[in-house]
Parts: sequence; structure tokens; C-alpha cells
Amino acid sequence: NEHIIISLGAENINLVGIDDLWSGDSDLSSAMTDMLDLTTILLSHNPDIIKEEQSNDADLIVAGHTHGGQLRLPYIGALSTLPTTIGPSFDQGVFTLDKGSILALTRGVGEASLRARLFAWPEVMVLNLTPLPPPST
Repeated sequence: NEHIIISLGAENINLVGIDDLWSGDSDLSSAMTDMLDLTTILLSHNPDIIKEEQSNDADLIVAGHTHGGQLRLPYIGALSTLPTTIGPSFDQGVFTLDKGSILALTRGVGEASLRARLFAWPEVMVLNLTPLPPPST
């Protein structure tokens, strides 16, 4: 539930992290208080964070939690209900959200409950960050 400023080459960015939403201790407001006007990356275990209005202030949201459905079939998708409230279309991958933020939703490397995966291979997502163009006036 805090943020730091990190340097990437000549650029500075806000890196925000919050506790898991299911822990009851996550506090996005506190984490994003007093941030500089910089590119912002939000790290959240649960992608449901996109339902919180303040998440729109993040340029990139990195989450996991779904394991990509863990057991899935081609053309059908996940065989079980995902443990989120944002809907089955947000199970894995990179999405541009309505307010322009990007959600990168990784399958991760573990399993939940059942110790198996089918067509949802373990994944370490590599994100290449490039400078954003300056805001248009």
C-alpha cells in the first residue's frame, strides 16, 4: 500500500503496490497519495483492482490471480469460473481499458486448488517499457 519513484534510464516512474484485495488490507488511495505527475505502474495481485476508480490514474496495471483459467480448452477458454468479478474475458493477456490504462494479466507460474494446468502454461510475462509520448495540448 505504497509507492516509490524509480528511475528507468533518463525517466522516472511511480511504482505503486497494494496488498491483495482479498486480504482486506488493500488501500489504493493511500498507495497513490502524494504521487508526482509521472508514468505510473500499479502492481496488484487481483485484476479486480480495475473496478476502483483511482486505478484509472495508472498507465499500466500488472496483475495475476486468474492463472489464465488454469484448465482451458482452445476456442472455449477457462473450464471453471474465474476468481474475479470483472468477467471471463479478462483471464490472461494484455488489455487496453476504457480510460486508456493497460492491464497486463499474467498466468503466473503456480496453481490454485488443483495441481494441474491445461492450455494455460506457466508464464513469466516480460513487459518492455518505452517512453510515452508527451501529452497533447
